[in-house]
Amino acid sequence: MVALSWLGGLIAGAIAIGEAFARRSPRAVLLAVPLAAAGGCAAGWIGSLAYEAFGIGPLASLGDTVKAQAPMLGLLGAGVGLALGGSHLSLRGGLALSGAGLLAGLLASLVYPVAVSVLLPTASTDSLIPQGAVNRLVWIGIAAGLLGATVAGAARPRQSRTPGRQREGTKS
Repeated sequence: MVALSWLGGLIAGAIAIGEAFARRSPRAVLLAVPLAAAGGCAAGWIGSLAYEAFGIGPLASLGDTVKAQAPMLGLLGAGVGLALGGSHLSLRGGLALSGAGLLAGLLASLVYPVAVSVLLPTASTDSLIPQGAVNRLVWIGIAAGLLGATVAGAARPRQSRTPGRQREGTKS
């Protein structure tokens, strides 16, 4: 739980620093980091429950790894998204970013075991938090990269069309 609290806080902090510079306000950092750390703690708890429920152990299949990683990384992503969205957007925006984070976390849980089985065939994926420096670095990189890209991309304001310009084929 502590490792995921740190991971959630660091991911949210990194994204929030970019948001703070873009908006010229430190509010996003001050609110997002502790909220994401709390989400990471909850994700660690849920992940450990899933790990125990599915009885993951030595020689676990990739499917078993995904079953344990999906609720954990999905909740971590939802927590990061909600923390960032709640720090500077409306409730609706926070929920949208939470959904984006959830999907990114679920995607990371699918990508990680496959990537490790290809890149590090001797590495074990039967731990909730991967063992070994390179294995753990791949896990953090995939999770942080997907969460960062997805949540930060979803947080960007949408550009509206210029008023007065209409698409071809529409009546004025």
